[in-house]
Amino acid sequence: MIHILGAGSMGCLWAAHLSHSNTVCFIARNQAHHSSKQFTLHKPHTQVTAAYKIPTLSIEDTSTQDASTSDSIGTIHTLLVCTKSYDALSALTQLKNKLSEHTMIVLFQNGLGSQYDIIEAFPNNPIFAAVSTEGVNRKSDSEIIHAGVGETQLGTLNISKHKLLDTCHQQLATSGLIVHKYPDIWQALWTKLVINCAINPFTALLNRPNGKIRQHDYFKQHWPSLKQELSSLLSIAKYPANEEEIEQLVFDVMDKTQDNISSMLQDIRKQKPTEIDHINGFAYRFLKQHSKHYQTNKLLWESVNALRN
Repeated sequence: MIHILGAGSMGCLWAAHLSHSNTVCFIARNQAHHSSKQFTLHKPHTQVTAAYKIPTLSIEDTSTQDASTSDSIGTIHTLLVCTKSYDALSALTQLKNKLSEHTMIVLFQNGLGSQYDIIEAFPNNPIFAAVSTEGVNRKSDSEIIHAGVGETQLGTLNISKHKLLDTCHQQLATSGLIVHKYPDIWQALWTKLVINCAINPFTALLNRPNGKIRQHDYFKQHWPSLKQELSSLLSIAKYPANEEEIEQLVFDVMDKTQDNISSMLQDIRKQKPTEIDHINGFAYRFLKQHSKHYQTNKLLWESVNALRN
């Protein structure tokens, strides 16, 4: 069985695809025991719509069951963590008594920071990161839109467990989604961080899709200093890229995802917390720690946080 923590758009996408060849179960907060998550997955690119009903257990169910009922859940063997970055560690901590040292934990979070915290909190578990470009958003609680087909890069975060990468990859590949093994997933995580730092805050502040921010004066004003900071960030992380390479990377993503509504903008529109602390917030703190220019990342972090005040 594959357990999925978090029944948002990304969790539902993977649950739907994995359920065709695996037993899948959601673990979510504030869900009644033995309830289920019902949703419809729309794929505009193939004009296919399918309905799903995935069993759902709450974290409270998994953490409070006595020995006589624990067999109905059992120890979790594979856990996809599809929560927001700020919820990942606390949710995993609540599940700790259901995780053995053999439980494979796959993290789908945006940004950086939460991954380090989880590695520290679960030192004996094989922990993987999945960096996905699947375009998926939630039209409503029961309608998921798979707006754009992407790819998922999978790699091991704690290198001592690297031998399990094949096992984890084979399991996720049964979804039919494109999944590649990535020998150095940290490079993919840092690269995605740079892309998120360059796009997400502007979409939230300007209330525009990815492809519409480049022409705005606010972006033009701050992009030169931001790409300089992002180049410094990658150099410190030992994945160097100059400003021109970063601009080409970011603009290419903008072009390919021009109609996408970023997860950060979706959160702002729904008046929910954003992951800005683990995106520009992480970048500014990391740069400041290494005595590099950080002011633009700090400005974007503060400005997005101010939207909810």
